[in-house]
Amino acid sequence: MSVPKMIAAAALLVTGLLTTSSEAHAGFGATASLSSLSDGTAWYPSLDYRQKKFVVQVHALELIGGLPADTINLGVDGAYVVQKVELGNGVDGVVQVGGGFRLLSDTGFDNPSFNLVAKTRMGAELKKGGGFGVYAVPTIGVSSIVTGDATLTYGGGLEVSFWLK
Repeated sequence: MSVPKMIAAAALLVTGLLTTSSEAHAGFGATASLSSLSDGTAWYPSLDYRQKKFVVQVHALELIGGLPADTINLGVDGAYVVQKVELGNGVDGVVQVGGGFRLLSDTGFDNPSFNLVAKTRMGAELKKGGGFGVYAVPTIGVSSIVTGDATLTYGGGLEVSFWLK
């Protein structure tokens, strides 16, 4: 399957998950990330949407911050809960698998750079009121896949999330 077809399939999957009937677990929040990748990617806080077992993170601050410098920096991540275990009263241990996409370019798209990464979020979530989570996030993927200069990208870090239901 070609990269554009994989991106289109992922977009359809995300759209389907976001437009399904809203459940009590749905909510909005934000994630602060203390992490970076070997290609220099480092994220500002993201805006998040959660629905039951799925979370979508949109890196809007990078996009907004780059526009005055004629730079497009667009990133989207998604993760799905594959394991959840109650650790104590109102605390769950979670493992989420997912991936991310980033586009970095000038506004003329003269020399765009892309990266696609896979990641695993492992951590604990407090469920009282809204929600709060702390996660370790190892990451691996490829950078510059369109220019033909594809390189291995790796890294990880710590993410802290909060959300309202």
